[in-house]
Amino acid sequence: MKILIVCSGNAENFSLEKDQAFIYDQIKAIEYLYHDIQFEVFALKGKGIVGYMHEFEKLIDTIHHFQPDIIHAHGGHIGFLSIFQRKVPVVITFHGSDINKIPNRFISFMAALFSDSCIFVSENLKKKLPFIKGQIIPCGVDLSIFYPINSTEAKKQLGMNPDQKYILFPSSFTNRIKNFPLAQSVMHHFPNYQLMEISNRTRKEVNLLLNGADALLMTSFSEGSPQIIKEALACNIRIVSVNVGDVREQLKGVDGCFCCQFNPEELTEKLKRSLAGPRPTKGREKAENYSNTRIAEAIVVIYNQLLKK
Repeated sequence: MKILIVCSGNAENFSLEKDQAFIYDQIKAIEYLYHDIQFEVFALKGKGIVGYMHEFEKLIDTIHHFQPDIIHAHGGHIGFLSIFQRKVPVVITFHGSDINKIPNRFISFMAALFSDSCIFVSENLKKKLPFIKGQIIPCGVDLSIFYPINSTEAKKQLGMNPDQKYILFPSSFTNRIKNFPLAQSVMHHFPNYQLMEISNRTRKEVNLLLNGADALLMTSFSEGSPQIIKEALACNIRIVSVNVGDVREQLKGVDGCFCCQFNPEELTEKLKRSLAGPRPTKGREKAENYSNTRIAEAIVVIYNQLLKK
């Protein structure tokens, strides 16, 4: 079986492993489990449908030379472009902003309507595209990269102040969708803690940050199925988050982790409560539900169903 992965490649000095890590992990997990599946990656350059349309001829050339059995497009706009070739069946994975952002939703709806199969990373996303059938399959987490280690050792490896207490913010402070002002308003109540952004880090470094920090605080306006929550669970770190994407489901049943409304008072109260207790012990157990192996198996089921059709 030959699968052509189509995804965005707009990042400077684009690297699939670095810039589309969840796709990279998905491919590697499937290749490890199923030796008869071959992948090719086509990374689109450009912004939006107009930008992507300039890449359509290159996409057709790649299809002609690789001769895939299935195209797996990641994102609504990319899926929309992929369905214009009518030879190869198309699976589209919807990740979040392609549906959460109203201007993108119509494009995603049209892409879903004419695709052969749809994957949504959370139930919340699927509900926003009514009448569209699809599977709920979140992106997986690599449990060999994200795992608990001693906090002191993690700080030492990263050169963090061993005496400083840290709260992690799951992106750059300048990323508007991540809602830094709300996190900042919460942190006014924690003068002894430093809020640290996760930006321009390798995944190994993110693992060390998660283990070295005292908690993760997520205040995003919207999410699909946020990877950082799964990664934090795998490290048994305290998590306090607003109710976006599938966060409530991810944190369900994990002591010391809380899902809140967009309310600074509630976020403050829950973060105080979380920090007053021990680090979670069942986070990694919950993260196993999102292991790359399980996700890979679910995706290959969809591939095989399409081939049978």
